[in-house]
Amino acid sequence: VSSPNSIYKYIFKLNPGHYLKISNSFSEMNIKCYWNIKKIIQENKKIIHKPNNFYENKNYLKSLLEKTVIKQTISDVQIGSFLSGGIDSSIISSILQNNSSKKIKTFTVGFNDKNFDESKQARDVSKFLGTDHYEFFIKDTDILNFVENLGDIYSEPFSDSSQIPTYLIAKLMRKEAKVILSGDGGDEFYGGYNRYLYLNLINFMSQKLPKRIKKKLNLILKIIPIRFLNKYLALLNIKNFENKITKLINFIDTESEVDLYNKMISLNSDRNLFLNSDLNNNFFEKKEFINDLKIEENFMYFDQIDYLPNDVLTKVDRATMFNSVESRAPFLDHKLIENSWKIPLQHKIKKNKGKILLREILNDYVPKKFIKDGKAGFAIPIDNLLRTNLKTWAEDIFHSSTLINDHLNYEKVKVLWEKHKKKQINAGGILWSILVLQNWLLNYQK
Repeated sequence: VSSPNSIYKYIFKLNPGHYLKISNSFSEMNIKCYWNIKKIIQENKKIIHKPNNFYENKNYLKSLLEKTVIKQTISDVQIGSFLSGGIDSSIISSILQNNSSKKIKTFTVGFNDKNFDESKQARDVSKFLGTDHYEFFIKDTDILNFVENLGDIYSEPFSDSSQIPTYLIAKLMRKEAKVILSGDGGDEFYGGYNRYLYLNLINFMSQKLPKRIKKKLNLILKIIPIRFLNKYLALLNIKNFENKITKLINFIDTESEVDLYNKMISLNSDRNLFLNSDLNNNFFEKKEFINDLKIEENFMYFDQIDYLPNDVLTKVDRATMFNSVESRAPFLDHKLIENSWKIPLQHKIKKNKGKILLREILNDYVPKKFIKDGKAGFAIPIDNLLRTNLKTWAEDIFHSSTLINDHLNYEKVKVLWEKHKKKQINAGGILWSILVLQNWLLNYQK
């Protein structure tokens, strides 16, 4: 639930960079903004570094990162680092180890599903750096215990499914480290998400192609035997092709660039699959582009003001704090954020490859063979989990009520669930969201 809203009436959250000033025995309350990302962007874009100063940008960013990581290691308790094996967490772990006289502790999570398991990559990076590495492979009982405490952990409905491994790894690490450094922010500020990399192609297909051509292209994409291709494309390291092609079909049929962004951050924009048709369709707060920014930069800005604080940071902060662990994100130091908006886009994204500067920085610490594309972070095989480990829990929720929320259409959701169980579709993401909402309404609504 994005700030300033909450799930409760008359209760609101402070937006990032704001504080509440209370005076005269609570008779006066005013919200003050002390740091505004939009103003930061507009001011720093005016003094953008020259495009040909790539290595100057790299060296300055590296210096800032090192100073920030060292500053954030000040603590009177044991410090560790998330390590997924991706670029962001590998940089943080590298700097941390490089500036430590003893082995630092690193933590990762593993899955039996090879499409999601990245523990080997994290293990390889750890071995090279010489860290004290901890791996956590999720068991059935761990997941069941987690869903029983969902509402207590997050205080309101929250359904990014990567919350499961994030919480479980926080629970593991609390015995070993009380402060954990993460790579959060690397994607949003340095061009890491696929939605930035293929934006021009998708935008061209959605905005420039005639409707009749888009209609035919949509039809062709829909009749491709995706599941048949999935296992063969996996051999070429193209993971979750079914999910990606489904999203592409959806993106092509878009009216505006803001509408395209909303679709890109949505699990499923076809609301007729699970909602009552009379529900107001105005789900998204109006977003406005910043003038003089490229479309990729505007999408990065949207992520920075919404997706990052309201999803990523909420997920990590609540999972760690519930386990008495403090999470720190060096990439989100205000000096690093301000500097990131002085860096030209071509130093972040080039030839469908993101985080160009960060790749070069990481290469100063580890060999290039460790710097790989296609990281999933802490993504989880939610499709299969709902058919296996979480099936009974899901069935109990679906059958114990007629979907308490009036906006949800019980018959439509039931059809969606049955198709998913039979593997006719993969609807794990949206079903997880519905289950989290229903679980909260059943157990935590006052």
